[in-house]
Amino acid sequence: MSGFSSKLRLVSRAAALIVPLAGIATLIASACGRDVTGASQASIGIIKFVKPAFQSTSTTSDNVSTLRVIISVASATGPKVIADVPITNLDSVGNGNGNGNGNGNGDKSDTVGTVVVKFPLQASGSVYSVVLKAITTAGDTLYAGSSSFTSSDVGATGGVVVNIRPVYVGPGANATRVVVSPRSRTLIAFRDGSNSFIFTAQAYDAANNALPRAAFRWISSDTTVVDVDGDIGQVHALNKRGSATITVVALGASMPTDAVSVSVTFPPQSIVLVSGGGQTKTAGTALSLPIVVKAIAQDGVPVGGVTVNFFVQSGGSVTPSSVVTAADGTASTVWTLGSAVGGQTMTANSANVQGVTINANATSSGGGGGSVVTFVSPITSGVHGQTYAMTVSDMNGTQPVVGANCSWSVAGGGGSVNPQTSQTGANGQTTASWTLGPSAGQNSLSVACGGSVANLILTSTAAAVVIPPPTSP
Repeated sequence: MSGFSSKLRLVSRAAALIVPLAGIATLIASACGRDVTGASQASIGIIKFVKPAFQSTSTTSDNVSTLRVIISVASATGPKVIADVPITNLDSVGNGNGNGNGNGNGDKSDTVGTVVVKFPLQASGSVYSVVLKAITTAGDTLYAGSSSFTSSDVGATGGVVVNIRPVYVGPGANATRVVVSPRSRTLIAFRDGSNSFIFTAQAYDAANNALPRAAFRWISSDTTVVDVDGDIGQVHALNKRGSATITVVALGASMPTDAVSVSVTFPPQSIVLVSGGGQTKTAGTALSLPIVVKAIAQDGVPVGGVTVNFFVQSGGSVTPSSVVTAADGTASTVWTLGSAVGGQTMTANSANVQGVTINANATSSGGGGGSVVTFVSPITSGVHGQTYAMTVSDMNGTQPVVGANCSWSVAGGGGSVNPQTSQTGANGQTTASWTLGPSAGQNSLSVACGGSVANLILTSTAAAVVIPPPTSP
């Protein structure tokens, strides 16, 4: 009856979601002999387990420093402990061969470790109870699990398998309620300082007393959008727009939960013009329509809360000069043109965002602004019923008035003019066709551009028209 031994293998794996820090432990005992009918036979057990069934919770003092295996049997006077083995060198079980992993820092990786436990086999019919505890440096038992097997469970080949599910029994294990704050958070991907956040959780017992040292586990419903540090509740925005629910579990008997929401957006990539560009208005006056721009992200979705700065490039002003985009990404301002006649520009920009340039056209204010309309190479006579091209020039000093609206009309003698309205071009000139009246006599043509008016009077005859050579205006 001598020489009996047992091998014990304890395997801890990640448990289901409701017990995230616990594990399932498998205890395998095998005897090197044909039976185990004798009492107190010397035996050796080998325990193997997968880490990290027992992870740190919140502080250094909560780190698991010791695994303790207690094996007992029933007796007439109560449970009798036949083995109480503390395993303090967790490094020594890091690679499954008892030689340590060489990093000296308490490896908690998902590897199989091996320890050797000596315990005496008991008489046939004995019931063995096995307790597994994970103990912190502060002496608190964070996790505990137990199971049992009997001598009859040991087969002819000397093996038995027992499942153990350790559960959290440490500080705060009596929690019945947990509350996370704040209730929601929006993160901005790619932007340092805005792409992560730490939620806080508070656990309470049945009497609504706060539990300051409760242990938590955090889970993200969509790890492609938001990742979360399972121990401390720090969330990180990933490269995807969307939202995720962050659930916290207070470890213990009741495993109460709470959930908050996290949304992920992209930062603005560019400012684009929505409306108001290309307007024409009198120099020195406000455009009729506001300038409206929009901030958009890389996927084209509008971005609210972006500060847009408006700058004029050709004099004039904008009011307001700085605007925060609304929820639809838009911002607007009123542009008052500068005094210079012609094309004017302004820009809309935001920090680290591609801006946009906006154009407008300033025209002369007419007579009140110094604009003068004159006929270019006017004719002095013509043949009644004939058509002649008439050109006028709108000048503000030496500067052509661009985009001035001109109205043409026949003031006397009959006839017609086409078109009746036109607009000056880049050289400040515009042309209309004047058909003289059907009878010989005096004909007159009038053109008004802005506040300036030019009139031309000639006498039509039946003779050929004499047109002088062109002269410089």
